[in-house]
Amino acid sequence: MKIDIRDARPSDAEFLAWTVMAGMGADWDDLSMAVPMCLPEDSIYSWRHARIAVTEDGSPAGCLISYPGEIYASLRDRTWGLFLRDAEKGCSGLKPLQPDAVPASEPETYPGEYYLDSLAVRPECRRRGIARLLVEDGIAKGRALGFGRITLLAATSSPRLIAYYSGLGFEPEGRMTFFGEDYTRMVWRGV
Repeated sequence: MKIDIRDARPSDAEFLAWTVMAGMGADWDDLSMAVPMCLPEDSIYSWRHARIAVTEDGSPAGCLISYPGEIYASLRDRTWGLFLRDAEKGCSGLKPLQPDAVPASEPETYPGEYYLDSLAVRPECRRRGIARLLVEDGIAKGRALGFGRITLLAATSSPRLIAYYSGLGFEPEGRMTFFGEDYTRMVWRGV
């Protein structure tokens, strides 16, 4: 399967919404309710922060949303406001969310680092190296922007995921709790 990676477009917002929810391990009954998080440019999950892996026929196979840590603080309140508003309308698989569930004191990412936020590959396209291509593309993008620190979070409850990212050159650098779940913060050291 030939895969190309391209910048996302506003028309990709529904696939981005699926990416965000898949990354959180949730299922939306109606993805159109999550699209409002992905359309505005002033959202963490904006199409402006996403790269899409597409098949030869142009169908999306996977996606990575990534961005500089500098923008996180200014965009998170708007993004989480949209998310919390819509989460009660049709999302299953997430614990009940309250406005105070979003950690105010411990951000996912910090200034000076490039953050690989949400990654997902369509089930029928998995085990073909697409996730690796997207992660490598995200690392290259961060480095091209001048970032020496590339970070991500991996669910602590998934040792296989932590091992996968370790194989791509990431090392554990602490833990954090986000939306009531424990995550291992990982930083890219290269391979």
